[in-house]
Amino acid sequence: MLTCLPSNSTAAIGHRMRGLFLVLGLMVGFTHGATAESVPEGVVIKISPPKITRRTFDPQNPPKEMPKLTPPEVGTCVYSFGCTTEVVLRGVTGKFARLSGVEVSTRLSITLWTPEVGPPKILAHEEGHRAICEIYYRDADLIARELAERQIGRQIPVKIRDKDVAQAELRKIQDAIIAEFMRETANRCDHAQARYDAITQHSVDPIPESEAIGRSLAEEATEYARRHSTLPNDLARSSSPALRRSLTRPGG
Repeated sequence: MLTCLPSNSTAAIGHRMRGLFLVLGLMVGFTHGATAESVPEGVVIKISPPKITRRTFDPQNPPKEMPKLTPPEVGTCVYSFGCTTEVVLRGVTGKFARLSGVEVSTRLSITLWTPEVGPPKILAHEEGHRAICEIYYRDADLIARELAERQIGRQIPVKIRDKDVAQAELRKIQDAIIAEFMRETANRCDHAQARYDAITQHSVDPIPESEAIGRSLAEEATEYARRHSTLPNDLARSSSPALRRSLTRPGG
């Protein structure tokens, strides 16, 4: 008898840094007994376009929902990367199952907060933060697809009818996909954003935003390459082309 076990998961880790915010959650759903025909085979990638919101505020009376600014900040960019996975396990009763389908959905939301009255430099600076977010999201499809393709056909050392054990194994796979996606997008973006603020002194330095963005991306890429050069050889070899491409400037 052929049985299909689909499972859904959304996960990530968040933190606040220099007015920049990454938010995620963890949730797992599991269904037993779906027909094999009801869930697609192979890899499905769904990339939502960035959702961008621009808001202004009165510095003397900022709205409650706005993140608190820390001098020398005079505006802020709030961003959130999201990733959801669905994996499908198929097998014959009494034998080990194999992963036959992986769906990955991603999203990016950005909100810019700038004062109602202020120099154009403030808005330009926050737009620079937005641009950095979009640069690191640009390869979301490539990264998600190659992470998912690694799992197709993978044999899971559990019997298809062992629901609880199968669920635990599926969750490990989903968490690994999501964690790797976040490392290649959100985490790298965090690092570049911190460098951008340091280079521009939160818009105080007159350096052109395009130059500051270029420098922050280059510095992040150098640090990324340094970290990956210390990986064990077997782990380094396992990196997909989509991830190895990250050893250079994003999008390059």
